Amino acid sequence: MGLSLRLNPRAIATALAAIAVLLALQSLFAEFLLSRVLYFDFDKAPAALLDVLSVNIEESIPTWFSTINLFLAACLLAWIALLKHTGDEPFRAHWAGLALIFLYLSADEGAAIHETASGPMQNAFDTSGFLEFGWLLVGIPIVLVFALVYIRFWLRLPEPTRRLFAIAGALYIGGSVIIESISANFYSQDEGASFRYLAVATVEELCEMLGVVVLL
Repeated sequence: MGLSLRLNPRAIATALAAIAVLLALQSLFAEFLLSRVLYFDFDKAPAALLDVLSVNIEESIPTWFSTINLFLAACLLAWIALLKHTGDEPFRAHWAGLALIFLYLSADEGAAIHETASGPMQNAFDTSGFLEFGWLLVGIPIVLVFALVYIRFWLRLPEPTRRLFAIAGALYIGGSVIIESISANFYSQDEGASFRYLAVATVEELCEMLGVVVLL
């Protein structure tokens, strides 16, 4: 007898969204303790433990969760691209492109690629304020190019899928570009990590996580 698996997308999305919200809330509480109680004294065990719960660093449980979700999205998009290619359907290259984009985003989330490149760009262009994080100089044009390339693809999607794609994109790009630029401005004004910077950055990470959940 063959095996079968029935999935409920709404139930899975609800569970993943609940996990994302809980991760963000516990991270916000941890950031408050780190900044206002422990004063970022990472030589103490409690501070080091709380840091593992933060959504704002790469080597943490929330980042692991985000990396897995992004990789799962890449796999699902690759499967769709394969089906579209087999059927010789239009926009199959766009599906493959999305799979590659999310594969990169998964690697970036786990390996902090854009954060690594941000420092040299900040030094080279002497960025500050809303562009304190130098990677935004490249990130914003890339988003605009992506929008131009994919607008026809998005318009040809079925209405429910098109609506969910729009919500997912608004959450993910709104978090990674718009809210991150606000947190960058706070980082610039406070000359480093402060609780208000970390709070806004937590909202940014939550929007990104929820955007991927909607896409899934």
